[in-house]
Amino acid sequence: MEITDPELAADIMPVATDVESPFNASDILPVYQLSQVEECNIKKNWIGAYVCEITFGNGDYVKVLLPPLAGLFGGMPRHKTYREAIVKLLTEK
Repeated sequence: MEITDPELAADIMPVATDVESPFNASDILPVYQLSQVEECNIKKNWIGAYVCEITFGNGDYVKVLLPPLAGLFGGMPRHKTYREAIVKLLTEK
């Protein structure tokens, strides 16, 4: 991808690196499957976001925030549907 906006390029280029070959997400961060979820506590905070505290079988712990809106001015289509589906899956754990 080529960045043509000079201002954006000036902001990004100091931290950008070339990728010389394809890689998997698991090469740079842990990847978990739903089957590895040991415990999940879900709470709704005061702005309507879900806060999910997930503990995995190997002891790893992640805290995830699922906001009520996504994208600029709520511009992400089907966000609410996806958010509810994710909460349902995690609630079953």
